[in-house]
Amino acid sequence: LKGKYKKPKDLINSIKECQPDYVMINSTHLSWIAPFLEGENINTCIYVREQVRGRLNLAAAINKNCISQATGVICISENEFKWIDNKNKHIIYNAINDEQMDKLQIRTKTTPGTMEKKSNKHTFVNMAVPSIQKGGFVIILATLILKKGWWLEKTNKEDKLDNKVSIYMLGAISKGFKRTSLPWVLVKTLTLKNLSLIYKLLVKILRLQKEIILLDYITDTDKYLSPCKFYIRSSITGDSWGRDVIEAMYKGKVCIVSGQSPFIKNGKNGFTYHPCNFIKLAKIMKMCNRMSIDDYNRMSNYSKAIINEKCTFKAYEGELTKALETLSNKSKRNRIIKTKS
Repeated sequence: LKGKYKKPKDLINSIKECQPDYVMINSTHLSWIAPFLEGENINTCIYVREQVRGRLNLAAAINKNCISQATGVICISENEFKWIDNKNKHIIYNAINDEQMDKLQIRTKTTPGTMEKKSNKHTFVNMAVPSIQKGGFVIILATLILKKGWWLEKTNKEDKLDNKVSIYMLGAISKGFKRTSLPWVLVKTLTLKNLSLIYKLLVKILRLQKEIILLDYITDTDKYLSPCKFYIRSSITGDSWGRDVIEAMYKGKVCIVSGQSPFIKNGKNGFTYHPCNFIKLAKIMKMCNRMSIDDYNRMSNYSKAIINEKCTFKAYEGELTKALETLSNKSKRNRIIKTKS
């Protein structure tokens, strides 16, 4: 609708003509429409996507009452749920639809990512855009500590493989830089909106070219995700849950995430660490490298079982239906109260 209506006021008038029970607004468009909702007799439900905390705060600054006075709010992670001020808020975890799950299952069978004994390197994968919030620099520093052995227990010559890693950082080199003028690249870099150049420089200065492979954003991640053993999500805001983690867990990868995650139990099917604590991350990576095949397979199977139970499209649809029924009933009550007044 944002593309159809150039002016938010036109969109508001169109909504009024339809007289819906409630209007769902994606949080990425909240700052565009929020100032025009105040004072209007429209029941709103804000759908908060992951990774939009900054945008949502900006929108809240434009209109402080928009979120708190909304009929309801739907979040897809605890990270957003905690700080949203609304009495009628729901968490509905992200999910992979059945067709996507079938594709992942077929690929998992053909290219298994099970752990190999005496491997030359232990493979980790990270998928994130090169922004400061995604914490790619935490992975780079943790890799340096692991390579040098700083702040880690001493390793004998036979266990030197514990410090050898190969990390693929998918999306660490932004595709947008290839089509952008140099001044705009510098602005993006200096404002920490895009750390592609900084990542390249860090890896080169710290001599981590053999350990860290920086790659562009790609749509088909299976080439790197299937053969890997561990997946890292290094958000500095503690946002430890998303579709990338769901896909990795479904494929049986052991996930290492910053902050608390709803379905990752520390030491049971993955590992958690405090955001920005690169020393702790290095210690977890070394511990992963020492993991036995039996322990890895146990954690892998537990991850797959959780996703098959909690993150199917059927589970998502059921929770969404419950939330929308609650919102619909509340919006009808509000309409009756407003009509009487």
